[in-house]
Amino acid sequence: MKIADNENNAAVIVCKHVFNRERVASYVDYDESGIQAVCDLSHSGSDIKVISLEELFEMAPELEEVKDLPINHFATRQADATWKYELKEDGA
Repeated sequence: MKIADNENNAAVIVCKHVFNRERVASYVDYDESGIQAVCDLSHSGSDIKVISLEELFEMAPELEEVKDLPINHFATRQADATWKYELKEDGA
């Protein structure tokens, strides 16, 4: 299963910086617990927003590039703006 296989109304956790379009997402994580997209800053619980997958791609069209991220993987944005996919070490 890939991110793109989820329903448009699937919940996505984003940091307030991505939500407010202050920073681009630099890390996307996808596992059984869900999808998250955050920037490269540190975050606390108050920095988190929950939006739909559809809203994520509307507010951050550059994340269309990670639609094929498989479950139990994460992606990091590289310096050249490409994405590197990696398997999560614990498999979850």
